[in-house]
Amino acid sequence: MFKLSKLLGLLAISLPVKMTVFLSLIGFFIPWKTVIAENNRQYFLVKPGPEDVHRATLGADDLRQLGFPGEVPYFSGFNGNLQRDVNGSLFYVYQRLTGINNLFNSGIRLFSSEAAAASDFVVRKSLDEKEGYVLYEGPEVGDETVYMERNKTFGQQDIYSSMIRWRVGTANAYVSYESTNDYLQENRMKRLAERVSKRLEGVMNGSIKSKKLPVKMAKLMPPESISAPLGRVLGSSIQSPNSWGLIAAPDQPKALGRSLLQQGVNRLGYTRYQLAADNRQVIEAIVFPSFDSSKLAKRWLQHPLSESSTSVPDVISLRPGATGEDSIFVVYARGGNPMAYELSFAKGKNAASLYCYAPHAATSTTCETATRQLAEGWYQSLPK
Repeated sequence: MFKLSKLLGLLAISLPVKMTVFLSLIGFFIPWKTVIAENNRQYFLVKPGPEDVHRATLGADDLRQLGFPGEVPYFSGFNGNLQRDVNGSLFYVYQRLTGINNLFNSGIRLFSSEAAAASDFVVRKSLDEKEGYVLYEGPEVGDETVYMERNKTFGQQDIYSSMIRWRVGTANAYVSYESTNDYLQENRMKRLAERVSKRLEGVMNGSIKSKKLPVKMAKLMPPESISAPLGRVLGSSIQSPNSWGLIAAPDQPKALGRSLLQQGVNRLGYTRYQLAADNRQVIEAIVFPSFDSSKLAKRWLQHPLSESSTSVPDVISLRPGATGEDSIFVVYARGGNPMAYELSFAKGKNAASLYCYAPHAATSTTCETATRQLAEGWYQSLPK
């Protein structure tokens, strides 16, 4: 399963001193869902994690209900505090959805304080302008809102981009739309943003929580006894077969998704880890469960190899370790520098892939040892 390209909790609320002291004294006796209001502003005593906040991001159902036609491939992402230049950031989650001749992105970053979120909101607006966006006052969604548009030519293709960025309390969020046809009307962008903002409110007051991986799928992911020493979990989710297409074949994600469905795989398990040895590096684990036969699972390992070798200058084979006969370990490199490590293997009717890289830094050779170690433990845990 060689990839062609890589797509790119604690909620701390600033309370007055007296309130903070009071809460510290009774903290053990207040349920985490309790809400305290002061000056008509709510302070939520919950600790949403990345998987909770991800529930608020834009979903395929949102697009269908607002009249966007067709099947929508999506990819869910979890980013811990990997960008060290974002002061006060706790974590960032995102959702990527590909429609018909259009692309939607939705992201939420949670901060340790409202001041940190407000400061970053100013920084983001400045960066948006530098990237060619024209900012407008736009519709109100949160405490602060800005609407923007950009027309940019990539190759010989005009891309029209619309985006709403807003802040609500300690969270900064955005919804963006890209199309080769035209901008998305401001009122439709607002409706998408309002859906995200409403769910985010539910996350903050504890009424919306993450959906855990189904037990059957969770048993197919790397065991905690193996993964915990290597790093912490940033997030887990169920992905659609089309989501793998967004990674491995972004030009035709639905075709690759249909290929998986035809072979018996109707959903994927996904977990992202942050390495303890170097917290700039992440490992993504994806399981492709329940192929119709072990032969199909083995064949899947080679699927995108012929195409991926043209997208990266160097694909170097490595020793996969104790991951069975049907396994492949490579490092993608450019100019002698590693870009990413990927180890894929098949066991029984299941196939699995580990992908290690640094989203916001240089990929380290630390990835090689960590990827092999996690793969070996994972392989042993899977059924024959």
